[in-house]
Parts: sequence; C-alpha cells; structure tokens
Amino acid sequence: MEDGASSNNNVDGARNSIGKLEELPMTICDSDRKSSEDNVVVGYIMKPSREKDFAKRGAFPSNPTQNGLIFMPLTFDLPILPQLKKVDIVIHKATDEISSIERSGCSSKIIIYTDRMLELQRCLGELPNCCVIDPFDNILSVVDRLRIQEILQGLADMKTESQHKIRGAYFLKVDNFEDLKLEQKLHEAKLSFPCIVKPQVACGVADAHSMAIVFRADDFLGLSVPLPAIVQEYVDHSSTLYKFYVLGEKVFYAIKNSTPNADILRNSYEKSGLKPLLFDRFRRGHEIMLLWM
Repeated sequence: MEDGASSNNNVDGARNSIGKLEELPMTICDSDRKSSEDNVVVGYIMKPSREKDFAKRGAFPSNPTQNGLIFMPLTFDLPILPQLKKVDIVIHKATDEISSIERSGCSSKIIIYTDRMLELQRCLGELPNCCVIDPFDNILSVVDRLRIQEILQGLADMKTESQHKIRGAYFLKVDNFEDLKLEQKLHEAKLSFPCIVKPQVACGVADAHSMAIVFRADDFLGLSVPLPAIVQEYVDHSSTLYKFYVLGEKVFYAIKNSTPNADILRNSYEKSGLKPLLFDRFRRGHEIMLLWM
C-alpha cells in the first residue's frame, strides 16, 4: 500500500507541474533530453496552418530523431523566455508576424513586427548561444522583390563548369504606371511582352501576392497591382515551378504548380477582350486563379 501511495503521489506531482496544456511539450522535451546529453533541442514557432503543412510532410516529429534532434513547439500563449532557455536552435517564420512594411528613404524598407515577435527577438538577444534560423537581419532580402532581383543579378558573374549561362530575369522597378516614359524604360531594361507585374513587397502584407500579366504598354493604365511594383520578363516554364532549399551541403527541392506558358496566356488574354490577367497566388489556398480586370 505504501509503495502504491508513493506512486500515486508521484503521478499527482507530475500532473500538478503542468498548469496549462501548452506546457506539455516542454515537459515531454525535458524528459526526452534527459535520455541523452547529446540530444539537440530545436524549438519552432509559426502560424498553426504552416505547422499543419509541415506535419503532413513528416517534419517536426514528436519523438526524438535517430540523429538526436528533439523538436519542441514554441507558443506565444506562454512566457517565451523560459521556453527559449530549453532549446538550442530556434526555427521561426517571422514573416507570419509582420505588422507592416514601411519605407525608409527612397528605396530602403523597414519591417514592423507584431509585439509578440519583438518580444521573441528581445529574448533571443539574452541568449547568445541559441542558434536562430534564419537571423532576423536576413529577412528583409526575401521580403523585398527588388532586393531579390539585385541579388540574382550576381548570377551572371558566376563561373560554372557548364557552358550554359545563368542569369536572373530582366526587371524594372515602377513607381507609377501612368509614367509617359514607361514603355521606353521597359525597352531599356530589355523587357518584352508579356511581362509579369508583382508588388515590391513579397510577403507579410495582404496584397503581396496580387499580380498581373500584361501583354502591351496600355495594359499598365489603371493596373491594380500595388505600387511600387517590379515588372519582370515572363519566362515560359510549362506550369511547373521548382523551389530549391539549401541546408549546409544538402539540397532539397519542391515542385509547385504555376502559371501556363505565354501562348496559352495570350489566348486567355484575347478571349478576355485584351485585358490584363490578374491573379493572386494564395487565392483559394495555393491554387492560382486567373481573373479578368
């Protein structure tokens, strides 16, 4: 009876140590970490829909991996600093927590994060040994499509063993679709029709994925794509997009559905009464919907 009572007391003590259901992952993580000193704890934080998407692909397993990785979900519903002290690495999706993106000067931009993301950054500043993926200072490069294009310009200078040249798409930043010299500027930027028009802000705001495909200069008049915008050459890719991810020496890729080749789009353009083709990448999930202006 005494042994049984002692056992019950231990169970009750374990139960009392968890005040909220959100604390359960931390408790499990503590238990898993004690099983081996070589384990590395990876904390991750992102919006629930993104977590579910990762879960479908088997990412962030609940049990320790064979190579000693323990994944622990972080939550803004609990004080963030005690959670961060339990992990060695933090994977975040800070673009889920962008409040706004503001201009600073003529071309540079400043990301304004939500209060809870600012708190996460502040707490990480108290933990210099915690590895952050990706560093917050690197995020602006993927939020600004102009910056992305400027980086891709460096591809032309790369020396590869292949005889094929690699370059980024031709592009032009546009601040005003009514610019009388716009057609001349497109020609100077080596752009020919059709072109794809995208907001300069690539993510984190509601209309970042509102885009258009234009087939003549007049299509820019009254175009509803947010300004400033980036006009890019349209490259045929047979409705298939390959996204590559590099982690150390390992390369991963994903295949995504995309827009059709230019000849198919031009047919749609003519059927629509020669109106620009408008679409939103994330309308109805990941499905691309072509809309008529």
